[in-house]
Amino acid sequence: MDVLDTLNEDQKDSIAQFQTAIQSIFDNTAEDASASDSGPATDRPARPSAGSQEHTSGTQRPLSAPTTGPSPPRRPLSRPSVPPPFFRPRRPLTLMSILSWPFGLAWNISWAILSFALQLLTRQPITGTARPGATQAARQDPASVAARFLLDFETHYGNVHPNFHQGGYSQALEIAKRDLKFLVVVLQSDEHDETEAFCRDTLSSPTLNSYLRDNDILVWAGNVRETEAFQVSTTLQSTTFPFLAIIGLQYPAAGSGGSPKMSVVDRLEGPTTADAVVRRLTNALQHYGPPLERVRRERQEREHDRSLREQQDLAYRESLRIDQEKERKAREAREAAVRAEETARKAQEELQRLVENRQLYRRYLLSTIPAEPSANEEDGVARLSFRMLDGERVVRRFKGDENVETIYRFVESYSLTKDTSTPVTTPPAGYEHRYEFVLVSPFPRTTHRPDATQLIRDERGLWPSANLIVEGVEEEEGLAA
Repeated sequence: MDVLDTLNEDQKDSIAQFQTAIQSIFDNTAEDASASDSGPATDRPARPSAGSQEHTSGTQRPLSAPTTGPSPPRRPLSRPSVPPPFFRPRRPLTLMSILSWPFGLAWNISWAILSFALQLLTRQPITGTARPGATQAARQDPASVAARFLLDFETHYGNVHPNFHQGGYSQALEIAKRDLKFLVVVLQSDEHDETEAFCRDTLSSPTLNSYLRDNDILVWAGNVRETEAFQVSTTLQSTTFPFLAIIGLQYPAAGSGGSPKMSVVDRLEGPTTADAVVRRLTNALQHYGPPLERVRRERQEREHDRSLREQQDLAYRESLRIDQEKERKAREAREAAVRAEETARKAQEELQRLVENRQLYRRYLLSTIPAEPSANEEDGVARLSFRMLDGERVVRRFKGDENVETIYRFVESYSLTKDTSTPVTTPPAGYEHRYEFVLVSPFPRTTHRPDATQLIRDERGLWPSANLIVEGVEEEEGLAA
């Protein structure tokens, strides 16, 4: 059984096509070798090769040998029929064809590979010439490119021009979409002669600039020698410069479910006047502006409602803050009143406790005062006359070896001498007594302090007799016991 019988139809077709291609290459090489042996090329028509084509305006034409006189009529060439694969008769081979066949095969394969590579690597730029700076790997900053374009424009054409957006094309597109504005894209090329007149007469026209400002139209411009502007020209499919495109936000038909997108609504290619641009802009605004105006009004209404709600919320929060502040102050006032009341209560209790302790201490002093000595005491006595705080006159004798504080104890406890209650023999715990009076000798005026170490006989003005006045003092000026 033949091996070919085990193959399916697709495999047989593939093998047949491969053999046909190889046979065609072999035949072409053999013909070229035979022709070189038979005579000069002018005796036969020239056959175009795979690489003998010139590109002129997108058409191809075959190359032919030049002739100086009238040529005889030629018969139309007809493609010979190709016998079925595996049964095509072979031509007799010569020594030259056998020797030249490998070189022809290598040439055809190399040329096919080079042609394919050139088609991938080469690209005809939209301006008709190679784009300067295309080999730069680093991306240019859009803001810097826009600033450079503005500086170049003002240097050559003055300061009267549209308000060019100082940023990238994508940023301008996003701003126009967000703010519901029309975007005018201006592209120019330094290689076109109309560029200077367009910039000087059209873009610098006061009429056009006033129209752009009054209608709040965003303008982005660029030179196609820059990377971004060239990419924009490719995206917008511009073929003639100067180029101007009017871009607006387009809303899909009702029920289509699509989202709005920025689209080119009009375009002007080649030199044009400012009046023509204004007319095209007016037509675009009249045709595509109402939907944007409706959306803009709806957005303004939503913004107004949102602002109103924010104002209401702000007023509510402010009112709530005032109420909370009032409540806080009232609560602090109540707490302060409670604290003041508690402080007053504690002060009153402390005062009451102080009064009680003072009374107990006075009763304790009464129990510690020595008995009054007789007038005939061996060591002698001091006869002291007192004028009390209430004006009462009291006379009492004291021993000379008693200290001056004993006199103060007597005066402090004198009002309790007629008290029949149980005596107090111990002072109250934690109490520090203060005398609220002083003893003064009038002539000469001498103040006698309650000194526990000073004896009466050694105190000038007290021995052997003296008249003493009891003078009261403020509590904070009281004397320590």
